[in-house]
This record gives sequence, structure tokens and C-alpha cells, in this order.
Amino acid sequence: KALWWLLRPCFIWRVLQRMQRTFEIDILYKLGFLMKHAHTQMTIFQENAAFTDNSDVVAYRGKTMFNEKFTAMIKHNCNGLISFGNFFTAHTDKQIGLDFVQRRLAALPNATGILFEMHIHPTVHSTRSPFGLLDRIYSDEKVENNGVLFGINTVFRIDAVEESSNMIWHVKLTLMADDDPQLLRVVAPLRSSEVHANPLSYIGKLLMEMEEYAYAEQFFLQMLQDSSVRSQPRRLVRVHNGLAANYMLKSDFAKALEQSQQ
Repeated sequence: KALWWLLRPCFIWRVLQRMQRTFEIDILYKLGFLMKHAHTQMTIFQENAAFTDNSDVVAYRGKTMFNEKFTAMIKHNCNGLISFGNFFTAHTDKQIGLDFVQRRLAALPNATGILFEMHIHPTVHSTRSPFGLLDRIYSDEKVENNGVLFGINTVFRIDAVEESSNMIWHVKLTLMADDDPQLLRVVAPLRSSEVHANPLSYIGKLLMEMEEYAYAEQFFLQMLQDSSVRSQPRRLVRVHNGLAANYMLKSDFAKALEQSQQ
């Protein structure tokens, strides 16, 4: 029941949403098994529950952003790509998204309000970031609001960005398929044999490239507590090398030398 637990507002859902903002590496590491199970269940559901008609599904999600982030990521990025870094839901009822944005703007008057309009074509399927209609995921339970559950790092194309009369920006998105040429050009560098063989070490490398050295250190140290890493010499070497490289970038040469000696 990984998806069932994932969607409970009083439990894992709030923790996962917080991690997206706070980069709590230790909690992310501990909850990885649940996220993996949820992803697998969504993939199976997507394969076994095709759309009943050939019309697009349209879902809405309200969000607020700081003005600078909105300008850099969305306002001037029409025809570009945007990815959401967590599991999230979007509703087929547009008013639910608008109401959420208006409540957020009342608390954060200096933020930018955004209503995402997400279009999903029935032929688009993504094994990397699967999605599912909530009323079909829980067909045997009462679903209060019909909507769509999206997997981690779902990628959309930004088709249009317009400011509406109520001072909320309306952003039209289209879900990307795994084989879309525009997406493939972006992810091609990440599809090497090294990444597939050592995905955890590569996360640390990505954090270092983002200059998030404190988070990279925390992630590598968390890996050293993992028995599946400690029991495999090759994986253990990669972690110590990663820590050494991270300390080098921070000019902490004594710790870098210590990790290299390990």
C-alpha cells in the first residue's frame, strides 16, 4: 500500500513535500524504499489502466514562487522544459487550484501566484515519471476530488505563459514522453553505464556540481552508514573518493587527504 500511505496528508506526504524545500538528505535516504515502491506501483498501474477515450486529460495545480525564481524558470522559458522534483497531485477542477493560490498569496503577498494547466495526451506514457488518475488508483474507495498523481521529476514543456486578470499567471504545460527529442537532448549525458551502475554516487556528484557541498557531504556520510555500501568494496571506495573530492572543492585538504587514505 505504498501509494495509499504516500497520499495520506497526515503522514508521509507532508514529509516528502517538506524535503523538496529543505534537502533533508537523511530523511530522503531513509524513505527511498517507500518512494521506490510507490514508483513501481504507479508504473504497473499506468501499464494496466489505459485511458477509456482519446481525449486529453487536463489538470490544474496552484503554486506560489518568489518573483526572481518565477522569472528565471518560467516567465522567460516559453517552449522550454520544467520538472517538478517530487510526487504531486493536480486536480481536474480548476477552481481548486485557484483557491489554493489565493490562500497562499494572502499569506505571502510578495510572491508570484501561478496556476499550472497540465495537458496529458492519452498516447503519452513515461516509465521514468509515471502518472495515474486518482479515481482509478482508488476505484474501491471514495475520492473526494478527482485528479492526477504524478511521479518524481515529471517533465513538462512550457507552451504558454500569460498573466490573467486576477494577477495570477496562467502557465500551460504539456506532459513529455520519454522519447521526446527535446527531452532526450537534456538527459542524454545522464544515461551512461557509470550512472546506471552507481546511481547513489552520482547523486552526490550532481550535488557537488550544483555547489551544494554541505548537502553532498551529508549524503556521502549517510551512504557510509548503509550496510549495502559498507559490504561492497567498490561502492565504499566510490563514497570515500566522493567525500575526498567534495572536501577538495571546499579547500578542506586535511579531510580530503583522510578520505583518500581510507
